[in-house]
Amino acid sequence: LVIHGGMLGMGLTTSISYVAALIIMLLHFTKKDIIFKFSFKGLRIKDLGDIIVTGSSSAVGSASSMLRNAVLNQIMVASIMSSTAVAALGVVNTVFNFTSSTMLGVAMTTAMIAGMILGEQDRVAAESLVKVTMKATLIVGAALTAILMIFADFIAGAFGGADGAQMVAMATKGLRIYALSIFFYGLNVAFINYTQGMRRMVVSDIFCFLVNFPFIVLPALALFGVLDADAVWWSFLIGESINLVCIIVYATIRKRGFPFRAKDYLFLRDGFG
Repeated sequence: LVIHGGMLGMGLTTSISYVAALIIMLLHFTKKDIIFKFSFKGLRIKDLGDIIVTGSSSAVGSASSMLRNAVLNQIMVASIMSSTAVAALGVVNTVFNFTSSTMLGVAMTTAMIAGMILGEQDRVAAESLVKVTMKATLIVGAALTAILMIFADFIAGAFGGADGAQMVAMATKGLRIYALSIFFYGLNVAFINYTQGMRRMVVSDIFCFLVNFPFIVLPALALFGVLDADAVWWSFLIGESINLVCIIVYATIRKRGFPFRAKDYLFLRDGFG
């Protein structure tokens, strides 16, 4: 509202907001009575390596999501209503960022608690965590799905005026189809963060990459000739579903039988607990 400047202005304001947030955070260290103190004492290169490895899933997710959005954007550009389709994809991506952050909140909490359980080597607590995470994911996912299904017209309409009726209609359809994938997204991101918290980094990174790039992009490319721009909307649902099926298959292979119970999805290392 102040800087303007189009895309350059958006880039500047984004940078300013991050710098402001950093300054606010650093103010914590100016206080005398604090728990966390800033110091390089005891810092080891090995610790930095552990931090990088532990956070690799986040890096993989961000990079593969960027690649996915680039490909999906090109698909929309090649569609019949290119500019309208690109704008509609922008609306869906904006809503996706909101809903995904909500589901990611549940998942990141799971990762944090999983790290504690890993330290305690508590198998019973790990099973309880999986049960609670699945319940929380389904409840939050159901609420978000219902909201998007009911208010898709209103949400899409907030991004376009009277002269953008076609874009609003396309975005509304996209939001409703995307809403069907929220359940699957929540379970997938919970699995990725749970395995990250349990330091199963290879498993976490592989599934993170698959669900963020090939499992969504490949269906979109395959269906584009038939569904045009609608292929992108369906690709989210197809990709999340395929990833969840792969997780179940992975659990089946580990168990050597179909995984019915929560303890079949713990994915703990041999000797844990």
